[in-house]
Amino acid sequence: MNEFPVVLVINCGSSSIKFSVLDVATCDVLMAGIADGMNTENAFLSINGDKPINLSHSNYEDALKAIAFELEKRDLTDSVALIGHRIAHGGELFTQSVIITDEIIDNIRRVSPLAPLHNYANLSGIDAARHLFPAVRQVAVFDTSFHQTLAPEAYLYGLPWEYFSSLGVRRYGFHGTSHRYVSRRAYELLDLDEKNSGSDYRASGQWGVYLRGTQWSERGYLNGDDAA
Repeated sequence: MNEFPVVLVINCGSSSIKFSVLDVATCDVLMAGIADGMNTENAFLSINGDKPINLSHSNYEDALKAIAFELEKRDLTDSVALIGHRIAHGGELFTQSVIITDEIIDNIRRVSPLAPLHNYANLSGIDAARHLFPAVRQVAVFDTSFHQTLAPEAYLYGLPWEYFSSLGVRRYGFHGTSHRYVSRRAYELLDLDEKNSGSDYRASGQWGVYLRGTQWSERGYLNGDDAA
């Protein structure tokens, strides 16, 4: 194992790659940035808020190559012990994070029609990272896995059963990595008991959930009418 191992965390979106490099021992962020505007003439890479680097017409692998070059410049390439990928949707196949294998990639592809804008971009990131870092173990972390303890009466819609059994139409929940982190940190910092609580995620869409401890309560979403 590397003497000073780091983890490269990658979030490939529909038009960008956000990434961080974390010290394994301390979880300190050693490097972070974004490659934005993928496949356009305005694509760029920004590291730690510094002046953007031109990546005109770069695809995901081009952008990850540029990120790998920045790692090399900082003598971090050989320290990468693990690569983590944020995957938007795991359907009902994935209830926890998994080591990425060919079979896992096939299964992610199977559920990707549930989140086509995000999952296929996530898969592009996995393919590029496996090509650029073939010896490094890689892990898939699913937004939806946190929500797998939600009870059927909370995740099923009032629709014919065949919609769920044949097409997978149900509530899945998103932003699970954020809810997991916030709930666990709240319980650690506030020394909370295992009682009902709430977790709120605010971005372009707002998400709130009821929790018991750090897992779903059967009560489900705070704004369940809008949850997908």
